[in-house]
Amino acid sequence: MAVADATVATFQIGRVVTRTFAVIGENIVTFTLLTLLVTVPLMLATLSASQDTLSLLQGNGPGAGGVATMGITWLLSIVGMYFLQAALVHGTVVSLNGRKASFGECLSTGLSNFFPLFLIALLEMLGLVMGFVLLVVPGFMLLMRWAVAVPARVVEHTGVVESFRRSAELTRGHRWSIFALAIVLLLLHMVLNWVFGAYSMGLRPGAGSQAFMENFTEALKANFNPVRLLTLMLSQTIYWVVGAAGVASLYYELRTVKEGIGPQALASVFD
Repeated sequence: MAVADATVATFQIGRVVTRTFAVIGENIVTFTLLTLLVTVPLMLATLSASQDTLSLLQGNGPGAGGVATMGITWLLSIVGMYFLQAALVHGTVVSLNGRKASFGECLSTGLSNFFPLFLIALLEMLGLVMGFVLLVVPGFMLLMRWAVAVPARVVEHTGVVESFRRSAELTRGHRWSIFALAIVLLLLHMVLNWVFGAYSMGLRPGAGSQAFMENFTEALKANFNPVRLLTLMLSQTIYWVVGAAGVASLYYELRTVKEGIGPQALASVFD
């Protein structure tokens, strides 16, 4: 999907959303396979964490192994999302330049950036936790400020600290628009969780939330239902594909609006 007009006067949310789904549509198989590399081990870790939580609720305690499993689950979700962002940044950029995203090339980009991405993820999580602990607003401000730190690292090969600075520079003046995009993504996540969570347990629409609140233990046990496990994996895959491709499209929009950079210039870094 080549983009001919590289210079755009204003930031447009609609263009980011349209481009995101267009790129996903053209690379649905590659993007889905990449996401499954993350969601499959994450779901397995979630099963183990659910078992540990059930043991804790039943008074047995999760033990040292349970605490470790919960930590691994959390780490997988954070690092996995950043790895996926890096891989899909590659796929999105080359797709915008009119080429088909290669699974091997996307995977290689994600793996080659693994350690810088791990440090970026760790520093961002620490910053966000501090921001949300102090006051909620600073946490959201940092989240918008650092929204494209991963694409900056992948495309521009910036250092860990420089990636945050570069993201702050690109997002300046557009953070309310980015916040609106984040709200859209959050709503998508909530809808996916409700639809797949409710129907995988055989609940009527509107009854899911109440049922989960009435019996949290039963909700945890439901994680061991094969149908629910598959639907949760599907829900997570959709959410992560849209989120990662969306971040890449957002980065492209910001570079285009602020610097007049077209897809050819961005894609050249992968040649």
